[in-house]
Amino acid sequence: MKNLLNLLVVFLVACSPAQERIENKLTQCSYHSFEDGGAQFQELMLDYENLLIKEGLLMDKSGASYRRMLSQLSEGNNVKGKALYSFIEQWSGLEKREEFDMQNCIQQILSDSTQYKSHTYLKFQATMEKEVTLFGDFQPELLATKMLGILSAKDLELDFYKFRVFFLLDMAFTKNKLP
Repeated sequence: MKNLLNLLVVFLVACSPAQERIENKLTQCSYHSFEDGGAQFQELMLDYENLLIKEGLLMDKSGASYRRMLSQLSEGNNVKGKALYSFIEQWSGLEKREEFDMQNCIQQILSDSTQYKSHTYLKFQATMEKEVTLFGDFQPELLATKMLGILSAKDLELDFYKFRVFFLLDMAFTKNKLP
C-alpha cells in the first residue's frame, strides 16, 4: 500500500506542469514589443553586461556577481564606470512595433498570474513602488538594498531583473553625474 501511495505521488509530481516564472512571460511581452522580436534588446543587454564586466563592476555574468555589485551600490561605494553609456537611452532608441499593445500583454499575464510562479515578482513590484512613492526622490543606495533583500542570485540571472539593475545603475550614474 505504501509503495502504491509513493508511486502515485511520484506520478502526480512528474505529470504536473512546472510553473513558469511570471518574469519570463513579462520579458517575452517586452521582446515582442520590438520590431525584431527583441533581438536588438537582447544584444543591447548582453553588450552592456559585457561592458560592466570589462569595467570591473561585474566579475562575470552570474547572479552572485550582480548581488556583489548591488551590495557595493547599497553601501554607497563608488561603482562608477569609466566609460559607461546610458543603457536607457540606447534601449529607448530601439525600434518598437506600433501595433503591439504592451500594456494589454502585461495585463493578460498579470490577470492569469496564478498560472505562474509570481511570489518574487509581486514582492519586488510592491517594494519598489512603495519606496519610490515614499521617498519621491530617487535613492539608488536604498533601492539596491531593497533589491538585495528580495532577489536571490538565481533571480538576478533573469533578463527581467537584469534590466532593472541596468536601469538602477543608469539612474545612479546620472544622479552622481558620473559618465
